[in-house]
Amino acid sequence: HGVYSCMRSPSPLATATTISGSTSPRPISAASDSSTCHSPAKLVAAPLIGLVMRVINRRFRAYSTRIQASMGDVTRVAKESIEGQRVVKVFTAEESQRRRFEAVNELNRRSNEKLINAKAISSPVVQMVAAFGLAAVMALAIRSVLENQIAVDGFLSYIAAMLMLMGPLRRLVNVSGQIQQAIAAGAGIFEVLDEPAEP
Repeated sequence: HGVYSCMRSPSPLATATTISGSTSPRPISAASDSSTCHSPAKLVAAPLIGLVMRVINRRFRAYSTRIQASMGDVTRVAKESIEGQRVVKVFTAEESQRRRFEAVNELNRRSNEKLINAKAISSPVVQMVAAFGLAAVMALAIRSVLENQIAVDGFLSYIAAMLMLMGPLRRLVNVSGQIQQAIAAGAGIFEVLDEPAEP
């Protein structure tokens, strides 16, 4: 509502005082108004991008935690089968151990696949939200240009700055995935370190 009311309001008049003391109305330049009128519009997509990043980070952390746990299960089952091979042969438990290893290995594969899918989807989703925000800002800015509230050169420079945000957003999503994986791994380490000492 604030953006539309700002766009619809006519250019304010400033009073310029001359040396002789007389005053005359003088319109303020459109460039000085554009920064004030469009300051809310510059943050149109920011809340949506923040919400999407929050959901993506939760998915990254959840899948990374599952992968850490499944890797531990794969290592444990493989170690039991290798170190206890004599016991396995005595009780003819080869088929049982094979099914256990296949189960934990399949769980690990599914967790890694979900993490890869989340990484593949996250960047396009964030860029799509940013594109919708850019489209909304362009619609408001074009309306202001048609109403002679902002200059064309200021409009073009602002659109160019908005387009330059796409690359940093994509890199931010990629770095966020690696950070969430590191946090999940660190949480597992600190969980072991926080265990009470054995008597």
